Amino acid sequence: IEYIHSATLLHDDVVDQTTVRRGRETVNAKWGSDASILVGDFLISRSILMLAADCDSRVINSVSQATKLLVEGGIMEYSQARKLSVTESHCLEVILRKTASMMSLGCELAALLSEASPEQEKALIDFGTQFGMAFQLMDDAMDYGSDEDSLGKPLGNDFQEGHVTLPLLHLYQNSKNSIKKRIEGFVKNENLTQEDFYTVLELMRETKSIEYTLDLARYYIEQAKSSIRTVTFPQPEYIKSLDAIADYIYERHAAIQS
Repeated sequence: IEYIHSATLLHDDVVDQTTVRRGRETVNAKWGSDASILVGDFLISRSILMLAADCDSRVINSVSQATKLLVEGGIMEYSQARKLSVTESHCLEVILRKTASMMSLGCELAALLSEASPEQEKALIDFGTQFGMAFQLMDDAMDYGSDEDSLGKPLGNDFQEGHVTLPLLHLYQNSKNSIKKRIEGFVKNENLTQEDFYTVLELMRETKSIEYTLDLARYYIEQAKSSIRTVTFPQPEYIKSLDAIADYIYERHAAIQS
């Protein structure tokens, strides 16, 4: 899973022309796009070899399905870049495929390899899915209300690249027509300034778009925690660990916002 995830980040950085990730220079910024694509391809090939060595058809099928969803999410996002006509359901569907699919996969494989019951497997898959939704929503909110060191990449990166994530979409949908025209101009402009970004931030404060995104993330956190209480697990102490992880990602992100 880590190989596949890292490969998609390497490819994403080329598509988005990202120069900083997790506080460090990206591969494409340091060694060029060709190197980034080739290393990503290498990691994918390594993951395929590892799957072939495992020979568990259930694992191979689950990884293949999740990877397909991830790529579909990337295509959906790319095809609708800089389009404010997208819906909230579209934004959430992209998150479901690009991020939640990988989170869910980790939980699913744990269930499969531990021979969990179908009910336990479903509960863990649901946890991973809801957790992944919350995680990405928090990340989208942080792009507009964090700081560069905490985010690990330039603040306003999604905005600069024309990604219409939920905070920006909520702002657009809850603004009067004159403000909508300004936002449309920002989204079409590929050479935005810091002043443009801070203008959007101020508008978001008026519509509470970041708070709206955080509230939705909190909803998914609670859904994730509820999902693992629908069945009994032989080692219930680990449920507390999953709860703690879910709460941590929200509290950490929310603390940065405040």
